[in-house]
Amino acid sequence: MLKRMGLVTVVLSGITSLANAADLAPAPPVESDWEFTAAPYGWAMGIDGHASVGDSPTADFNFLFSDILKTLDAPPVMIAGEARNGRFSIASDLIWAKLLDDVHTPKGIFADKVEGTVKFASLTGLGGYSLFYGDGGNLDVVAGARMWSFEVDLDLKGGGLLSGNSYGRSQTWVDPVVGLKGRADINPNFSLNGWALIGGFGVFDDKLMWDVMGSVGYVLNDTFSMTVGYRGMGLDYRKNNLDLDFVFSGPFIGGEFKF
Repeated sequence: MLKRMGLVTVVLSGITSLANAADLAPAPPVESDWEFTAAPYGWAMGIDGHASVGDSPTADFNFLFSDILKTLDAPPVMIAGEARNGRFSIASDLIWAKLLDDVHTPKGIFADKVEGTVKFASLTGLGGYSLFYGDGGNLDVVAGARMWSFEVDLDLKGGGLLSGNSYGRSQTWVDPVVGLKGRADINPNFSLNGWALIGGFGVFDDKLMWDVMGSVGYVLNDTFSMTVGYRGMGLDYRKNNLDLDFVFSGPFIGGEFKF
């Protein structure tokens, strides 16, 4: 019994000594499991669609990117981002642009020329969970919201029934969004990336919005990658005397910074 008590005493003394030593030693730094990505990009988007404000005639917008370069009233802002911790992720995307150009009404009956100005912004926030997650890539189901903000001004000029009239309207709203987002690694340097989103569903009077993207990424080093791809985004909104039906599409190029 005395031997056992002595052994217990020795063990307890050893544990106490180790605990005291641990208290004196500096605590190891805590490493975050989160990985963050910031991705500014340039989207050579063309526009196809129409807009009307109140009882104004419908103005048709049909621009290639080469046309839009001539009509940009200010440099556009485009940046995406992601924060990831294993299977969980938070993603965002911001677009802001202002366009100014002469557009047309059907058959030119209401006016010979329409000076159309469109300012729009979209800000998307998504939470995601990986259905598949591994060294070869990931496939995430995502859900969240996209805020839209549009300002449309139509000035009718020249001949026509409504020449000299002006129409303007601004509107901001939020759409629910769901979809898939993923990456597939081809090799250590190249990857395929993409997303497919859909939303609106008439919840906030936006009939439908959709957004699809596909790209190829190339890793230059541990912190920087390049990506090249194609994106299409559509919107159909009708409320508060504002009718918008636009498709934005075109190639893009961007950089990704990881930290």
